[in-house]
Amino acid sequence: ALMHALDYSVADSLREQNLGRYNVVIDCSNFGLSNIPNIASVKRTFTMMQDHFPARVGVIFMANLAGPAQLFLKMIKPLLTDAVKQKMQVVPNDKRERNELLHQYVHPRHIPHWLDGEDQYNYDVNEYYSKEFLVSEQEGREYLTTMPYHA
Repeated sequence: ALMHALDYSVADSLREQNLGRYNVVIDCSNFGLSNIPNIASVKRTFTMMQDHFPARVGVIFMANLAGPAQLFLKMIKPLLTDAVKQKMQVVPNDKRERNELLHQYVHPRHIPHWLDGEDQYNYDVNEYYSKEFLVSEQEGREYLTTMPYHA
């Protein structure tokens, strides 16, 4: 799902005559210990992202980092290249500090409303992955075999 979202973001940016780059905002507010994936999956995901999207990601903002999310971040940092680590920003809880950080990189109209920005979009997994985006288990496995380096 993550790779699809990144692919779609790049394509959408290119369609809009932009540079094919994007910033990522991750809301970790509901992240618990049960959400931590196995390390093999994390490693494969980050390898694919670093290999296929190295210059596409501008900044990765992580908001609402409670204990489990901080633990996960500590676990994955050794798997990341220095270039990716430099792109990661933890969003401060203090409103003034948060706005100061975000406004350095993002226009207020593109900052989510829950971070005091103007963007009212709310992600809905059921809407985003409507039936047109669903694939069967077999199609998913076939896709992985076309990427043997990561399979």
